[in-house]
Amino acid sequence: MKEETVHVKRLKEFIVGDVDPRQVANQATNREDVERIVSHKGSPHSRKKLKFEVKWVGFEHTTWEPWSKELSRLEVMHTYLRDNKLKVLIPAAFK
Repeated sequence: MKEETVHVKRLKEFIVGDVDPRQVANQATNREDVERIVSHKGSPHSRKKLKFEVKWVGFEHTTWEPWSKELSRLEVMHTYLRDNKLKVLIPAAFK
């Protein structure tokens, strides 16, 4: 891939009708946005066995997802952890 330097004045807004850029990015990476964390099961002392019930944006159903770096970085996860007295699980960079 060739790299090219372009002056900021030459940049233009990328518009493709009613397409949501976030949705396009999610499709490209096989990800969806988390609406909220519903519940959890397992002990916070054993993160490998800890699972969270996740409600996804645009879907009616929920799924059980294991603890992961990706999930632990989400603000909805931090809110859930604070509300359920599990603040110890919030990564230090986000406290």
